Amino acid sequence: MRNRRHVVAEERFVVAFDGPALMDHTMPVRDLAGALLSMSDAFQQAQHVLNPGASPATLSVRAVEPGSFEVVMVLIEPGGPLGEAMDFLLGRPVLAGVTLAGIVRTVWGTVGAIKNLRGRKIKSTRETTPGMTELIASDGFTLTVPTEQVHLIRDVEFRYRVTEIMQPLHAEGVTVFRVSDTQVGLEVTDNDLAAFAPPDLPAEEELGVDHREALLQAVGIEFDGRKWRFTEGGGTAFSASIEDLRFRGQIERQEITFGKNDLLRVELRTRQYRDSAGKLKAEHAIERVLHHIDGGRQLPLDLGE
Repeated sequence: MRNRRHVVAEERFVVAFDGPALMDHTMPVRDLAGALLSMSDAFQQAQHVLNPGASPATLSVRAVEPGSFEVVMVLIEPGGPLGEAMDFLLGRPVLAGVTLAGIVRTVWGTVGAIKNLRGRKIKSTRETTPGMTELIASDGFTLTVPTEQVHLIRDVEFRYRVTEIMQPLHAEGVTVFRVSDTQVGLEVTDNDLAAFAPPDLPAEEELGVDHREALLQAVGIEFDGRKWRFTEGGGTAFSASIEDLRFRGQIERQEITFGKNDLLRVELRTRQYRDSAGKLKAEHAIERVLHHIDGGRQLPLDLGE
């Protein structure tokens, strides 16, 4: 028997773009579709940040009217009662209608806070009352917001999606983005676009450096370069720079020769970082070669007693 999907709750709000270019109530499909897709992604990311593990909610378009379109956020409960039971057993909170309304309120409230910050850099935060946080900008400007909004303001993925929602305001003659029929009214104009520029990110975010002794097998040797390819006996091979000058000198003087299956016991340094796209990266370096183990294998001799 096929599982049916059940609508648990829905929260409605209306969003609209306006301006002289839309006087005839038309808008390029590409602009509208891009904004809607980014809006859907923004709500999905907000739910992930604010209520991780909850049953997924989807954002759908209910109707299109001249100059505006109504967006309905609908929480879909996969598997009916079975889905509820799994959420309970796994300790996942089931998103109720009031929580859904809270996510809608938090998303648009956060967009309003981003507008009010106008691109300022946040220097510090402090809790003013339970559930409320004061943002203190580097120029002394302060803004007090619900604490859950701080999580979204700091979330890179959410900020990029909000930037994309506002993209139609870059078009000539599109001057206003509006949200209504919700607890949080919002209006963003083309004069506010600077506030919605993508957040500045460091080229790399340092995550830590690990030092350990490792047994490596060379799978790619570049005698003219400083990086070799290694494996630890399973998984993906990786590149590592050779920083041991004594070992490199022995290689150059041909005091050490390598054969198939040779091993190196080394002191290995691994630096982990996250790049500007948010992807986890690692750099490996051999600080010192402790021992070169010949790869040839021989049968032991049973000489008896």
